[in-house]
Amino acid sequence: GKSDIKIVAEHNSPLTKEQGLKLGENVLTANPQLDAIFAVNDELALGAVQAIEAANRAGKVIVTGFNGTPAAVESVKAGKLGMTIGLKPETWGRTALEAAVEIAKSKAQKGLVPTKSVLVDSTNVANLKPEDLK
Repeated sequence: GKSDIKIVAEHNSPLTKEQGLKLGENVLTANPQLDAIFAVNDELALGAVQAIEAANRAGKVIVTGFNGTPAAVESVKAGKLGMTIGLKPETWGRTALEAAVEIAKSKAQKGLVPTKSVLVDSTNVANLKPEDLK
């Protein structure tokens, strides 16, 4: 069915907190009724959270980050960042190495290799251990 989500802005930028703050300010100024921001990494998301707080919109705009960095997890715990996706980089690296070894031994092509990630939000952030994000 048709989504009622309306995308009001898309930006490519350096993945920094400063850029997230700047873009967040600009998007909020142009769209004062904004409901949500999805950032492709946690630094951008944390900058957007700063912009939202400065605009007195805290609690009214949901921000989603992506990576699962310690600062983002702490922000989720503090109720500022809505969620982040923990990419589990150590698990990804191990999975890639295992796939490479398997391909080298078998000389066979390997298709898509699924990786695991973890959604970090208010329902699980208090119980996550550092190893859950590795």
